[in-house]
Amino acid sequence: VAHYARFGFPFSLLVVALTLVALIFFSLGSYVPHVFWDGPTKSILWGNVNRLILAIGVVIFLVALLFDLTDPGRVTNRSDSGFWLHMVAAPMIVHALMSIFAWKSEGGVVPVFITFGVLAAIAIVVDRRAILVAALSYLITAVGIAASQAGFTGAQIGYLVPIAVGTGVVALGVGWQAVRRGLWALLPRLGPLDRLRPARAA
Repeated sequence: VAHYARFGFPFSLLVVALTLVALIFFSLGSYVPHVFWDGPTKSILWGNVNRLILAIGVVIFLVALLFDLTDPGRVTNRSDSGFWLHMVAAPMIVHALMSIFAWKSEGGVVPVFITFGVLAAIAIVVDRRAILVAALSYLITAVGIAASQAGFTGAQIGYLVPIAVGTGVVALGVGWQAVRRGLWALLPRLGPLDRLRPARAA
């Protein structure tokens, strides 16, 4: 924290965020272990772990968003500071959401696709790709499972899934700004968040 306060080096915030995450988990694990550990069954309470990961990830994401709102043009190191916080928050949010709501649900891979779609929309709206990238491994796995259920062989899945997902990612990258303007055009006025609104989507 002192290093960031003195030099404003954006990467320092990643170290600060990870340290705070570790501090929270170690503190809870030391003083209230029943939050994570079911003593009678000797098992980890993954539901509690994932809910805490999600809560911390959302808080870090909101802090990163505050940095973005102070520099919507992405021209100062405040934007870089937000970038590193997004890098911490994204995998935490994605993993927790997929674990809690999507991956273990009875709907098969459909909830994974829905969750990915929602996360992708958020990533596009705030113009940060970290959440989208963090969710790609889940998307690839879900597409592979869906292809297997549809009767594709292992060899076909091995080359069709990367081609399909890769094509989608490239297409989204090419049309990123156009899709972003389209999404923002559908959104109502969002107060302070409107600072992120693209000029041509107003």
